[in-house]
Amino acid sequence: MRLEGARDVPGAAMWIGFLGGPVALPGTYQVRLTAGSHSLTRPFEIRRDPRLTVTDAELRSQFDFLVRVRDKITEVHDAVLDVRDIRARVQQWVTRTEGLPGAGPLAGAAKELNSELDRIEDALIQWRAEAFEDTFHYPVRLNNRLATIADLTNMASSAPTRQMLELYVELEAKADAQLTGLEEVRNRECATFGDALRELGIPPIRVRPREDRG
Repeated sequence: MRLEGARDVPGAAMWIGFLGGPVALPGTYQVRLTAGSHSLTRPFEIRRDPRLTVTDAELRSQFDFLVRVRDKITEVHDAVLDVRDIRARVQQWVTRTEGLPGAGPLAGAAKELNSELDRIEDALIQWRAEAFEDTFHYPVRLNNRLATIADLTNMASSAPTRQMLELYVELEAKADAQLTGLEEVRNRECATFGDALRELGIPPIRVRPREDRG
């Protein structure tokens, strides 16, 4: 049994990578079956594989590491979805206001905003790849490199190696830098674009909540 996996980006292609959640640790769990207003809960046990020679502490170390990697992939993919949502909404307003008096500053602000969004997206995900074969022609990005760590760590029931931990810390820092950059774009370029919208008497853009985007 595995935990919930990382959030996916529809249509994204990857080279070697794993987006699933970690294998549940041995222990007692509950399962709930609900039908209408009726609910039935029963306990069940996941037992340790007797063939394993690793300690419980090593299994816990692997589990905690994989949860950490999964959550970071989700953060990266959420950022990609945010970038695409902002870009789409900006383009909608540029198209609607094209030809209107005073639309020039709006188009200029949109160009600057899209330039920053493109830079961030290109660091987080290989958007050019539409199929597995495309990854042979375009270099993988941060999301795929993180997913590769998850894939390799899942290949054996053991604690992550020192090299794997060090590589993750490096990639985590790079991902966090892009996430911080996206937040700065929200506060700076999005604000500039919003000001240009107000000059045309239009409410500023707002990023839709993720649950509304499906």
